[in-house]
Amino acid sequence: MAVVELIESRQIKLTSDGQQLTAVFKCTRDEWDAADPDLPYVGRVWATSRGDLWCTEITVKGLPGAKTDGSGPLVVTAVFSTEGSETRRRRANQAASWQESGSVHLEQEVIDSYIDTVSDTRKKWATVWTDAGEDADEQPDLVRYRPKAEWNITAYGSRMYMDRILSYVGKVNTDLFCQLYSAKRAAASSQYDADTAAVSDVGVWMLMGVTWRPAKAGVYEYNMHFVANNDGWNTYEGVSLNLYETAAFMDMFDGMDLNEPEEDAGLYG
Repeated sequence: MAVVELIESRQIKLTSDGQQLTAVFKCTRDEWDAADPDLPYVGRVWATSRGDLWCTEITVKGLPGAKTDGSGPLVVTAVFSTEGSETRRRRANQAASWQESGSVHLEQEVIDSYIDTVSDTRKKWATVWTDAGEDADEQPDLVRYRPKAEWNITAYGSRMYMDRILSYVGKVNTDLFCQLYSAKRAAASSQYDADTAAVSDVGVWMLMGVTWRPAKAGVYEYNMHFVANNDGWNTYEGVSLNLYETAAFMDMFDGMDLNEPEEDAGLYG
């Protein structure tokens, strides 16, 4: 028999938190064991037009009075929810499972010179202070506040990438990291959108550190911490230093950036 949805059993629940849809399917055990593509799996979207409605839970049971040899049909009950974004987490090797967080704040820095925006010239603070007739011994610190951005990305892989981690920490990006990362995320999820198309950030991000742990059997979780320097890590006061090694950051995600559904992993969790 082919997989059939029991349309009469479909239920839709609306709450202040979102929408939940319950659908019931009938199939054979062979179809279930073969992960028939018409069957739901955890992480699957309800329809291409409803990329926000994801399968979060599946219950499988035999029909009452089914054959005792186990050959009878199965009833598959699937719950799709708009609150199901976490269902794709920990899915190994998939861009759809990536998670991110970040922060931007001002950081105080003591400086000894500055650019005068009126004359467009660099001036020494000590000279400006004494030229104003002030006592050099009473010169206060000149402080400027600079924006500091931090970005945390979590990805999941089926391998332990020890060599890769060690080779990227402390390096600066040579690619348009924000643009390429956002494009990969958007291709994997219709719900992802970012205003990074015009961001030019080559040389801006440094990988400060990575933590990793086994997330579940055969899946490793990688938490990567990036810090931005808007002036460029290899530039200081307009002078090129080449102090830090560089790398194409998106290469770090090789093998963890697939954009494919994992029917088997989804069906069986």
